[in-house]
Amino acid sequence: MVLLHSRFRPADRNSQTARLKPKYLEKYPNGQIVVSTQVIEAGVDLSSGILWSEVAPLSSLVQRLGRLNRTGEFGSIGTACFGWEPVPIFVGIALEAPPPAEKAEERKKRETKNERAYLPYDRRVCDEAWNTLPELNCDASPAALESIRDAIEASIERCPYSLQRHELLDFFDTDSNLSLGYTDVSPFVRGLDEDTDVYVLWREWTGDPNDHFRGDIGRDELCAVPIGRLTGKDSFSNWRQDGWLWVRQEREGKGGWVSAGGQGISPGATLLLRTSAGGYALNRGWTGKSDDKPADLYQPTEHPSDEDQLSWLNHGWRSIALHVQDVRNMLRDIFAALPDDGFITSVEMEACLKAALWHDIGKNHEDWKNAAIKALKEAGIEPSTNDMPLAKFSLFDSPRLKDEEGNQLTGDKLRREVYRLRNLFSPGMAHEVASALALRQRHIQTAGHLRSLAPETKEDYLAQLLAEYLVMSHHGQVRKVLRDEIPRNPKEEKAADTVRGVTEGDPLPAITVEGEEIGCEALAVDCRRMGRGADGCESYTRGVLHLLDHFGPFRLAYLEALLRAADAQASKDVAL
Repeated sequence: MVLLHSRFRPADRNSQTARLKPKYLEKYPNGQIVVSTQVIEAGVDLSSGILWSEVAPLSSLVQRLGRLNRTGEFGSIGTACFGWEPVPIFVGIALEAPPPAEKAEERKKRETKNERAYLPYDRRVCDEAWNTLPELNCDASPAALESIRDAIEASIERCPYSLQRHELLDFFDTDSNLSLGYTDVSPFVRGLDEDTDVYVLWREWTGDPNDHFRGDIGRDELCAVPIGRLTGKDSFSNWRQDGWLWVRQEREGKGGWVSAGGQGISPGATLLLRTSAGGYALNRGWTGKSDDKPADLYQPTEHPSDEDQLSWLNHGWRSIALHVQDVRNMLRDIFAALPDDGFITSVEMEACLKAALWHDIGKNHEDWKNAAIKALKEAGIEPSTNDMPLAKFSLFDSPRLKDEEGNQLTGDKLRREVYRLRNLFSPGMAHEVASALALRQRHIQTAGHLRSLAPETKEDYLAQLLAEYLVMSHHGQVRKVLRDEIPRNPKEEKAADTVRGVTEGDPLPAITVEGEEIGCEALAVDCRRMGRGADGCESYTRGVLHLLDHFGPFRLAYLEALLRAADAQASKDVAL
């Protein structure tokens, strides 16, 4: 016998399905009995001689019939290769009949029990299938099924919720909401079923799991468990005593495991249990019984080679002017490689090239420069004046990567030192925000920064907004809303005239690139507010909303990806 359902860890489920392959079946010449939930409907390639199924929606029954005598190997047209003709057998749901005398409260309980007997399907749809099946006259061939096509299509469950435009635009944004979370995607990926899943994994360790493993969670370890099996009546409660929940970000800004004791658990959470907690059997999957002890499937992430470790520090040396030229040239090459079909307009190309020109001028901000010089100094490296102001720098040549004899560190010593070096650089400001604000100031000063979508100025205004947006978004940290992340410590105070580390009036000394001077005497951060600023210009967010209305989120993301690809490839070429 083989059991198949969705509550297996992937590796164990693969072991179960491997038992259905022809090579394995040679061990069982008399056949096998497969007991399965609806997972058999798709993704499992098998052919059966006899199919028993509880009634289900017609669309599901058709899928199950596809697992019956797939290639005629069990006989066809009256033949029987194994002593029986292939046959599907559908059985109804046994329901509790009403007693002679029944109170209203008792009737309600009985009806609820009968409704639940059809889960995970709706009783009405199953009853419709049961009433339609006689029309097939015991013939489950494709031709017979064609005769009830309309009924089959009607049984397909429609999406209970449609994605609204404002929700799509919420997904486009990367900023956290007022609760420090992000747009909830669960209605769109798991439906509205209350019985949503928690992902459970089992490992063996002692003490705090953060001392042994962090975020290296393997897919083959995870078992999807209905949240009701952990929190409902008569549920598996061992997880509350010694379980650990994975959190993406703590107050210190790093994810980790936190004790599940006293914590709430929500759909989509990842729960770590000791193997001694039980709840899972190798050949039966999730059971919720503490006597069933699973194996530890944890595979520690392989440490990168010493060469790979060092490559993380070797991004090459490049001044802002040279890096900007590299990116613009790479972007021109990308445009040249695209089909010449007008998909990218000349206005969009010019906006992208302007964004490439300004995208890293924020690295000429005093805070960014000081942070880079400080990191290099602590790493024992003296930068060359030819590379100033810096856009790219390397810690590859740090003497801290050598031992007392001058030999290159290896193994664990190298890994620890690379980790320390990578954490030396902490500018405390977003250079892309400074860059975008500098470009915005240039538009205001030299182009009058158009203030409306009047027909005669609409195209120029959108081109300005697009260039500013591409600069602001090219690291994916700011898209629709320009504001600081809400402090996790309420006692922290942020300057009212500062956003993402950039303060009102901060200068960006100018540099010359391809004959054009880029920089800003005094940055203005007023555009982070809603409405119009003192200069009469719309807020940054309002500008992005104009772009979304005109281009849509997918085209904006595509243009953003072009700039990002040019930036990444140019940086990679320097490192090589």
